[in-house]
Amino acid sequence: MEETNNEKLTETGDDVRSGEKAEKVCHIALITAALLLFILTGSSKALIMVLLAVVWLIIIKYKHSKRFYETKSTHIKRSLIFWMIAVLANLFSAPFFVGTNGVWRYPIIKRYVHGAYHAVRMPEWFPDKLPQSTKSSRISYLPSVMQGSGYFSVSFECDVTEAEKWAEFGKENAKYIIPFCDYQKVHRSSSEGYNTIPFLPSGYETAPEYAVYTDQNYDDRDLSIVYNSSFWYGDEDGAVIYVKETSLDPEHPLTEAMIVNKEKGMVQLYSE
Repeated sequence: MEETNNEKLTETGDDVRSGEKAEKVCHIALITAALLLFILTGSSKALIMVLLAVVWLIIIKYKHSKRFYETKSTHIKRSLIFWMIAVLANLFSAPFFVGTNGVWRYPIIKRYVHGAYHAVRMPEWFPDKLPQSTKSSRISYLPSVMQGSGYFSVSFECDVTEAEKWAEFGKENAKYIIPFCDYQKVHRSSSEGYNTIPFLPSGYETAPEYAVYTDQNYDDRDLSIVYNSSFWYGDEDGAVIYVKETSLDPEHPLTEAMIVNKEKGMVQLYSE
């Protein structure tokens, strides 16, 4: 009888140790997943997973310090709970902000934002990859939440020939062509999207049907483009805004544009 009881105790101890090991592996896997998400996309949602991992670790440490006896099923249940929270947080909510450097990240973030969430408009003319000559880039993304409008933007430096291609594409498809300095003087915009004086592209239209009459009400019309102020700082002269589409609606904006300085090989693509 004693041998049988000892065997049961041994089996129970092995189960507990295997449960602890399984939970440790799951905990490390969550941290690894959060790290990969942050490296690949720069998404702030990775911080949610890190926070879950920290809370998880605190619970484990507390249990060990109090010497609570936990069965294998307890370890497995806790692992499943934290992983379910992490998965649900990532599947059913878009990343609140992505702003990161890295040419190689662009295709990943574009698929991540457009393919998984559709929380912002992604025009078909946005390239799947940045030009091979790209030297540096900056990707910014903010999803539309409730009544707030979101945007997706990528700015990059490339060869002059590539910038000229974008300028030519802009000329062929733009409804409005605006010198960047003209827009900047009237419509101050920061990387956070705070704007002051409304801008109407009157006099910048490429065809009569796109004419904007300034004698109408200013309050309900505005061309809003969140340009990368740090990227364009000092290089505003010579840059041109090509507005492909715009609703001129400050409440529900629909804007597609590109800013190009072909002499310096600088391009920003923007969709709101």
